[in-house]
Amino acid sequence: MDVDYKEWVVHPLTGGIVGALLGLKGVPGTSWPARAGNFGLSCAAAAVVTPGLAETLKVSSPAMFALLAVAVGAFGISVCTAILGMIKSIDWAEQAKEFLAWFRSFKKG
Repeated sequence: MDVDYKEWVVHPLTGGIVGALLGLKGVPGTSWPARAGNFGLSCAAAAVVTPGLAETLKVSSPAMFALLAVAVGAFGISVCTAILGMIKSIDWAEQAKEFLAWFRSFKKG
């Protein structure tokens, strides 16, 4: 069985894994389950976003494609951490109360 290592190296998921591992260094203070979730989401984001971004930026070199995947993976973990922090900071009870008040205003007329 022949394995094409060059294809594996330039695959966006490989770059996303490397970038997310590098990005984990800059995410102190979060729990390990949160880090694992951010890692998985960052790898998925790199696999999905990198091909379209490379096409938009007209990247033709395999090395630049791999570098772009690493950058998306490293940046993606920071974005995932920020989104998780925002979700944790939301006062869900207050938001539900405001939504119900808004919804009831339509019922009245």
